[in-house]
Amino acid sequence: MKLKLFTLPFLPEKGCFDDTAMKAFLSDKDVFTVYPNAFTVGDRPFWALLVKYDGKTGESVTRPLANETNDSNKPIADSSLHAKSPSFSTNELSDDQKNLFEAMRTWRYKRAHDAGFPPYYICTNKELEMIVKAKPTDLASFSAINGVKKSVIEKFGLDILKALKEVN
Repeated sequence: MKLKLFTLPFLPEKGCFDDTAMKAFLSDKDVFTVYPNAFTVGDRPFWALLVKYDGKTGESVTRPLANETNDSNKPIADSSLHAKSPSFSTNELSDDQKNLFEAMRTWRYKRAHDAGFPPYYICTNKELEMIVKAKPTDLASFSAINGVKKSVIEKFGLDILKALKEVN
């Protein structure tokens, strides 16, 4: 497991953060966790992302760079991040759970895209798998899921619970 820190400057002309270098670096790596932090220098906003990753996936992964497939000029959450991770498998899920997982991944992508950040900022695939398996119905049962970060529950818990009801 390795760590890398990325500092993404805000591009006022595009209304988004420049994640081109980060996506190029991570295009052939397995990302486990991303720890975000927003800060400003003077009046310019930045996003610092500490990424926990593992070396090469062993498979060739081609992901487009910023704005190659995204017409909304929000490169940090383009559709390439919704592609299936080469290292993640839903083999441990039942068919119903797989369907729910895919529906929740689609919800997560749309929610992240609308907000201008990558889907894994809401939760990782592994966390999403644990959520789908547990099917929490309230924040208390959500908090009882082992392996889902407290920050995920605090920031997105109610949204995830609502989405689970809507797609289930």
